[in-house]
Amino acid sequence: MAPDFAATLLAQVDRYREPLLAFLRELVAIPSPSGQEEAVIRRIQAEMTAVGFDEVKIDPLGNILGRIGTGPRSLAFDAHVDTVAVTDPDQWSCDPFAGKFEAGQVYGRGAVDQKAGMAALVYAGKAIKELNLGTGLQIWMVGSVMEEDCDGLCWHYLLQEGLLEPELVVSTEPTGLTVARGQRGRLEMRVAATGKSSHGSMPELGENAIYKIVHELFLQAGLIVKMEYHSKAHVKRGKVRTRYRLRPHSIRKYFRTQLGSQGIIPTDYIEYMMGHSISTYNDIRMKGVDFLQNKYAMTELSIRQKEKADIYDFVEDILRSKGYGIDKELLRRAIAKPHRTVCSPVNYEEERRTAIRDGFMEMLRKELLDPSLEQEIREQSLSGY
Repeated sequence: MAPDFAATLLAQVDRYREPLLAFLRELVAIPSPSGQEEAVIRRIQAEMTAVGFDEVKIDPLGNILGRIGTGPRSLAFDAHVDTVAVTDPDQWSCDPFAGKFEAGQVYGRGAVDQKAGMAALVYAGKAIKELNLGTGLQIWMVGSVMEEDCDGLCWHYLLQEGLLEPELVVSTEPTGLTVARGQRGRLEMRVAATGKSSHGSMPELGENAIYKIVHELFLQAGLIVKMEYHSKAHVKRGKVRTRYRLRPHSIRKYFRTQLGSQGIIPTDYIEYMMGHSISTYNDIRMKGVDFLQNKYAMTELSIRQKEKADIYDFVEDILRSKGYGIDKELLRRAIAKPHRTVCSPVNYEEERRTAIRDGFMEMLRKELLDPSLEQEIREQSLSGY
């Protein structure tokens, strides 16, 4: 902007100081909670007309639209004129609807969010017209409604109905007098999943649609990995068997934040995500985590199914029968390493075997060995198993 033009523009705006301030104080003095904006919209309509807007109209939703200039290209500025309600006036240091002006500032409900923006837009339109700016442009000043309760609805309506087709929209939401190029936005979606109903006494005959959604989300997030393999029996029948590898992630970083934020107790999912390779993954998907945990509690044995068991599986089942929970021990060790976010299947298996060896030594020490022999046994590694 050229210095002489900037000086001219600032001088023009400065001439509006008193009427702009008076207009803002009037807007603040008019209560306009979401859905009850008619009075403030009418006041803005009168002011736009008085300062010389080329066109002023109120759309069927209640938004006010004021136009300056004509031309094939369109630009819009927006300020919402609704506010949140004043629930307890006694909490205010001044009357929220008095439009108090003190030390160069206006106080009251909506003074910042966002009636000051609306007042500025009206007098910006006046300046643009008087200085003959924006040649070839339609410049629309919009006072939108219901933003606090239905954020985005007003502009969705304007665009959906074709009432405005601007190339650019500038929002006058308060930004500390800085220019902001974007915002976090808003997304609403409807998700549909198909399940299968069943009687509560036989839930295994049904298919829970929520579990299917969670299953897909876990797949997409990489928390579980789908693998296809051929067993001898399935090869004979010409079928491919599917196995899901449940990848252990940091309980602290993922479950306690993501699931905890949804009000779900993280421990409900610890057994689910500790890294088991479960051939009968259908048990989790259809019957749920509670079913698995109850099965653990009743049998105190691992329900991991493998094509071929090794010595560690055998020892782990013995330890479970004695009340030593390998999974709980792995969880304790995982929490002790909060820096780790992903544990590979190889690392997990190494840690599982270490926990089993340690647990087996502890069981032997407690039940079979004389304490004096403990050190000697510890020196004899079980790694050969």
